[in-house]
Amino acid sequence: MSTENTLKERLSYIAQNGYRVSDKAEVWPLAIQMMQYMGSLDPELRDRLIWETLARWAELYFDSEQLGILLNTALDDEHLFYGLGEQDTDSVFMRSFASLTIAAFLETHQTHPFLTDQAVEETLRKMLSYLPQERDLRGLVPVKGWAHAIAHAGDALDALAMCSELGEESLLDMLQVIRDTIVSAPTVFVDEEDERLANPILSAVQRQVLTQTEIAEWIASFASFELPPTWPEWVRKKTNIKHFLRSLYFRSRYQEVSESFEPVLGETLQEISERQIPATYF
Repeated sequence: MSTENTLKERLSYIAQNGYRVSDKAEVWPLAIQMMQYMGSLDPELRDRLIWETLARWAELYFDSEQLGILLNTALDDEHLFYGLGEQDTDSVFMRSFASLTIAAFLETHQTHPFLTDQAVEETLRKMLSYLPQERDLRGLVPVKGWAHAIAHAGDALDALAMCSELGEESLLDMLQVIRDTIVSAPTVFVDEEDERLANPILSAVQRQVLTQTEIAEWIASFASFELPPTWPEWVRKKTNIKHFLRSLYFRSRYQEVSESFEPVLGETLQEISERQIPATYF
């Protein structure tokens, strides 16, 4: 039996027992193995077993030192930056689930702090470096399961947005990268990436660190975007922006923070929706 199959069999047993183990000595060696196979092409092993187990063990077993080691591993060149720039290759699963694992560890930090201010800031810098370089925008991949790199990056940014260690400048940097991700995507997001990227915006707003003016200016900036080379690309870009702003609009109302977004959000959305096809394409 291969190492991967052995790991799957062991983790399946652990999952059936509420993600608890009788011998705590096996936790760390298994954690190292899980980090190694985080990008497995087996969706059950990758998603339900490795990610879920790491997330549960972050609360149950890992101490602060171990959490720091695992977080730094997830952020390294063999995980978050593995194969970065590739399209339609299997390397996306390692990057994507590194993001999701980073989100889980950061959520643990909210309740059981283990990171210094500098470490939180460095985590943000790496996520903001990674996201603009991600070229694999696939959602569900047949047989292999969810890639969802953009959505999972949104989850990591959401966890970061809730970190009190991050101040105004860092949050503004995050907003800018999210805007650029929406505006520059060459294809229409169809697997709720827009909502997952809206979440960190709302989390940042709820912290009341950013001013109303800063939020309004950021929203209004969506109305101005460079024209892509072709008409179909223009339509896709416009569609992504509208979907994102609509997600932001309705989620802000649901979470009762809409006063931070209105009326500029409605005005910007209306302006973009009414924009006609530029004459330059004809």
